[in-house]
Amino acid sequence: MVTVRTEKELISQIKVFATEICVPWNNGAAFFKRAMENNPKILFFIRQCNAYERIEDFISGFVTVIKIDYYRDGLSYDDVFAVSDDSDAISRLCECVGNFKSEIGLISRRKIEMDKVLKLFNGRYSTVFPHVVTLSAQSYIGENIFKYKISVIYRITKDKMIVMDKAVARESNRIASLLFEPSMPDAVKIYLAHNYLSTSIKYYGADSVFDLEKSFVHSAYGAFVTKKCVCQGIANAFKILMDKADVDCEVVCGQIIGSEDYHAWNIVRTEDDSCFHVDVTWDLSEGSPVFTYFGKSDSFFKESRTWSKDIYPKCHSRQSLYMLARPYIVDNADRLARKIPPEVIGL
Repeated sequence: MVTVRTEKELISQIKVFATEICVPWNNGAAFFKRAMENNPKILFFIRQCNAYERIEDFISGFVTVIKIDYYRDGLSYDDVFAVSDDSDAISRLCECVGNFKSEIGLISRRKIEMDKVLKLFNGRYSTVFPHVVTLSAQSYIGENIFKYKISVIYRITKDKMIVMDKAVARESNRIASLLFEPSMPDAVKIYLAHNYLSTSIKYYGADSVFDLEKSFVHSAYGAFVTKKCVCQGIANAFKILMDKADVDCEVVCGQIIGSEDYHAWNIVRTEDDSCFHVDVTWDLSEGSPVFTYFGKSDSFFKESRTWSKDIYPKCHSRQSLYMLARPYIVDNADRLARKIPPEVIGL
């Protein structure tokens, strides 16, 4: 067992369903509790945490061993989302359907009126997502927690979805190999992914494309392949690149102040556990990249939008993500320019 010292390392262990996790002994229980509060979807998978044990590790000294019993229902960590109310649930459902997910997990501390959510989705969004045939949901009620598993059947064939998944994997792998190096700091990887997507995608609403393309504009397929996309697809494409860069990243679903429209963006966590908002959609540019919504705090983003702040990581860092990335970019500009387009480097 390896002793984890950051939330990022802890989440990585839970993603692979590690049954025993070591944390520093002096604050082990508080550390684990704080991680669950900051990442509530962990609770979707945890059936029970056994008693904490104090043991001595020759390398780390005294550590706490957390023994975990998991629910195993076929869903991965990235297929589960924490929501706070019906509106959150609908927003997440739109995101997942746009990305052709067949099974989705939702977790909430409040009861979600799932019948109402499915009915509203079918009534309001059936023309936006013409590839959906049926939706169904199962509910699991635990102690002060509500879990839901949604299954989706699509009009597009499984073979077509496999082809699309392969296209997304192929293109995202190409971009990741172009942009990222293992030695790069997280801030640099975030900077380059933001610049690449923000200068290569055109924003297309569902009313701007043909019926078949309506399905694609909400997905990472639209961002990576057709280059016609809305915020959901852009945010999911950004997360895919961050996953490949080994940077912790969440897709945030919220609403623009003064509008009923849903909006999606990202929160990233760097190696020192600092969290930042990144909205690639609102930074889209045909020329040099802009950074108006890059690496910002909760206080900055709350001026233009609302989101359920209790289910996403808190972004209180006073550091500038832009300034964390720029010294590396400047120092390595000549080398990076041999393979990365100048608009992505941003000099």
